Amino acid sequence: LIKEADYTRKRLEKIRLQRNSLACIEKRRLYCIGLRQIEDEDLLFLDESGFNSGMTRNYGYSPRGQKSVSANEFSRQRNTSLIAVISMRGCLAYECYSGQSTVQYLNNLSEKSFQIIVKENRRKHWFLIT
Repeated sequence: LIKEADYTRKRLEKIRLQRNSLACIEKRRLYCIGLRQIEDEDLLFLDESGFNSGMTRNYGYSPRGQKSVSANEFSRQRNTSLIAVISMRGCLAYECYSGQSTVQYLNNLSEKSFQIIVKENRRKHWFLIT
């Protein structure tokens, strides 16, 4: 019956019960109402991305029945992080540095250019208001 319905077995995504409580839904509604008061041109989005020059592919192609092999140097490379602020006008500011991103780098970037930081519900996703 499951196969006929084209269902497949998947890992469950577990979420907190409180995530969709009436109180959380109301907070989200009020948050959206507040955001609508801001002009589109005044919204600034900040995002961070990390790179490592030692990164290699994890998947490859090979004939059926043969292993897919890639020969690589196994040396640890330094991480490079990039934080950029983007608006409807384009890229307004960016910081590039060695190592992982920290709150200090986010604060340094925001202090240089912007007045108010509004943090989204996720750790690494931010948006700013000028």
